Amino acid sequence: MAACVWLTAETATLFMCLGLWIASGFGGRLHTEPFQSRHYAIMRWFLDLIYRAGTRTFRVGVEIDEPELTAGEKAARLARPVIVLMKAAMQFDPSLDVVANRLPNVFVRHSRAGQGIFSERIERLAGGLDRLGALVIFPEGGNWTPGRWHRGIERLEQGGHEDLAARAGHAQPASAPARRRARGHRRLPRC
Repeated sequence: MAACVWLTAETATLFMCLGLWIASGFGGRLHTEPFQSRHYAIMRWFLDLIYRAGTRTFRVGVEIDEPELTAGEKAARLARPVIVLMKAAMQFDPSLDVVANRLPNVFVRHSRAGQGIFSERIERLAGGLDRLGALVIFPEGGNWTPGRWHRGIERLEQGGHEDLAARAGHAQPASAPARRRARGHRRLPRC
């Protein structure tokens, strides 16, 4: 069921993106507001459909468990932009790759992170946000390995962050069985 929904959604999304590319003058106006809004609508539709199909098929529930927001927190939430961090591997999905690369996103690649180009792009995107905006960053990361853990601690020590290095040295990474057990039913914090 979920695979059929995903395949149908992928195909429909790619055809809608092709239609927008043609309608924009073969890509000439893709970065204008009307076409950006249409791409956001496509992404919203696609992710909502995949989410609903996945939660139904795999019987996964999302439960938000946190105290009620105060009036001040609610007001602040609507008065400032937010930052959303996501993984660049999402680009392996054809539809998300096309849509996300047509929208103002930054895909941070670990191999080029020290070059400063991502900081400039993030600063440019953040500068254009209004109070309802959201800055979406796609950082590239890797799976936990003992070698990466020790190298990370060494980098913290070399950078003069002994307190953070000590905390990282005492941290216990989640084991694979613990991560698998946690997948069934999750509690997510409210954004």
